[in-house]
Amino acid sequence: MARGKKTSLTIHLTAQEREMLTAWQRSTTISAGRARRGRMILLLADGLSLVQIAAMVRATRRGVYKWAQRFLQYGLEGLADKPGRGRRPLSRHHEKDHQSTATDVNFFQAFAMVINTFSDSIAAWILAKSAAKASRERLTESVSLCIPGSRQPSVSAGVFPG
Repeated sequence: MARGKKTSLTIHLTAQEREMLTAWQRSTTISAGRARRGRMILLLADGLSLVQIAAMVRATRRGVYKWAQRFLQYGLEGLADKPGRGRRPLSRHHEKDHQSTATDVNFFQAFAMVINTFSDSIAAWILAKSAAKASRERLTESVSLCIPGSRQPSVSAGVFPG
């Protein structure tokens, strides 16, 4: 016994359309959304109500109706995503002409400034480390001069026992 309101939408699929939509269900290369929309159309062609189809494919009744209308108007091509939907690709180099733009130039200038800043910081760090090492060596030398049994302090060393 059919549940739900009987829809006025009637879809009659050709053998080719039915075969294509069935193939979408088994395909691993087609998007999951497109396969789901194909399943909606197959179920609608089999005579199920919009509410039943919505429950089976986990969609809203309104969504099922929308895709059915698009299929009736545009055919199988109507089930494809419209351009501009979803996340932008990470790399868009294939769309660019291989000429540098103002954005590219600004990026490289900013990158060069960061590198220069870091190189200055690294140079300062190396100088501080070498100065600290030299101070540590001088301190070690001074301490060894004051330890009993070590060589006697000399005036030229600048360290006097105290």
